[in-house]
Amino acid sequence: MWSVVSKDECVKVQLSKKTPSKGNEKQPLGKSFPVLVEIKALSEGQAIVVLEEKRPWEKDNKPLNNCRIYITIK
Repeated sequence: MWSVVSKDECVKVQLSKKTPSKGNEKQPLGKSFPVLVEIKALSEGQAIVVLEEKRPWEKDNKPLNNCRIYITIK
């Protein structure tokens, strides 16, 4: 499951699961469906959004994946 770990105040970040397409409803165990990331500018500036993919029940483990997005808003 992806979550927002950090972001700057000049952006709003929203995550939502994408609906599986026909014929692709089943995923292998442990694999998540794609996530739609919406980032909205609230003011000018620079922002870094950090996302992590982690299994919620594995609190002490490192993230499975991470993503860092650098944004410049003019």
